[in-house]
Amino acid sequence: MTPTTTTNATLIIDETIELEFGSLLIAEAEDGSYEPVGMVSTIEEARTLAAENLHQRRSDLTKGESPMCPDRYVIWQRGRKGYSILEAIGV
Repeated sequence: MTPTTTTNATLIIDETIELEFGSLLIAEAEDGSYEPVGMVSTIEEARTLAAENLHQRRSDLTKGESPMCPDRYVIWQRGRKGYSILEAIGV
């Protein structure tokens, strides 16, 4: 992934570039609990999946269920030294 910098020093990342194989979208709660959501191949796909997952969780709440309420979604990407956070997606 090759980020570029604009004149006002804002980092721009192409959200359609393929991520490393095994990149995971994880829902994280404020209390530190987490749940895997699924594998993703781009940041754009992760944003879409996070929005769908949050919508489903809210729908479950209205039905009286008690799903974990995520504070954010993160993309974990596998590297040579294990997994690391690539991108955090706020809710």
